[in-house]
Parts: sequence; structure tokens; C-alpha cells
Amino acid sequence: MDYIEDRHEYYNVYISKCTQCKHFNFDKLKCPAYPNGIPVKYLDGSQVHDKRESDQKGEFVFLKESN
Repeated sequence: MDYIEDRHEYYNVYISKCTQCKHFNFDKLKCPAYPNGIPVKYLDGSQVHDKRESDQKGEFVFLKESN
């Protein structure tokens, strides 16, 4: 089944902690924990991925990027 990838519509660069995470690929809005798409609750900033979730891959959680 084909679908439209519209997660960029939910991503809030100012609120989402994804922006500050070491694992986040800004160009593709991807994360190794969610290779098929980061859940909207993290992209829109309403939640922080600071604990492992049962639906994710690996042990990746929010890790602040060091500049």
C-alpha cells in the first residue's frame, strides 16, 4: 500500500526535542528507534522520547546533542 509521508506537517522545530537529539536525522526527519516514521507525539513536541517504548527498534532514546 502506498501512502503519503506527511510527518513533516506535525514536526515542530521549536518545540520537539527531536531537534536536539543526537539520533535525529534532520534532513529525513528520521530516527533509528523509529525507522518507519517517528510518532507524531514526539515530532509535535507533546511528549519526549526519554524511555524505551515497546514499538521502537533498539534502545535509542532522547540523548541531547553535544555541540
